[in-house]
Amino acid sequence: LGKPDTLVRAEGQLLAHPADLAVDESGNVYVSDGQAGRVVVIAPATGTSRFIGREGRGPGELQQPWGLGIAGDTLRVVNTGNLRVEVFTTAGAFVRSDPLSLMARAAPTDFAADGRMAAASYGIQDSALVRVYARDGTSLTGVGELLFPPAGGFDVTAIKDAIAKGDVPEMFRNFTRPLVTPDGGLWAI
Repeated sequence: LGKPDTLVRAEGQLLAHPADLAVDESGNVYVSDGQAGRVVVIAPATGTSRFIGREGRGPGELQQPWGLGIAGDTLRVVNTGNLRVEVFTTAGAFVRSDPLSLMARAAPTDFAADGRMAAASYGIQDSALVRVYARDGTSLTGVGELLFPPAGGFDVTAIKDAIAKGDVPEMFRNFTRPLVTPDGGLWAI
């Protein structure tokens, strides 16, 4: 790892609400902007930026874009407001829309090269930490075991008490971030 660099300055207006990021093989950084309804692509080598998608409800348009995944020259965007995954080329051309499971809507996600999506489930749907979905949005399998039974709601007092003791509250211990490796392996971090 090298020295951190600033790609976007806080006083700029390039990003309103960054939600996720991905980096392609050329080092370009893709940032989903949940508020502006677009993906910002930043080329660190040149300092230039461009946009993929725009706000809207039609094919290739975004409402609250969230998770991103890049495989080769394919960019997948979790389009939470429209309940679908938008597929673009990394150059910005719209390819197609795939259905998004309601259960994966606002969860941390990652994608395999073939379009399967891994999404954190927190044990809400079943006892799995991560669910794997086909391109058509159907659930294929659950992966990982919960560390604690899922919470029925947030007990703010219990959260504060655990934090005051220096502990991670039990209800947060099931939170995970799936990571799909280039060879198709799945990690739950």
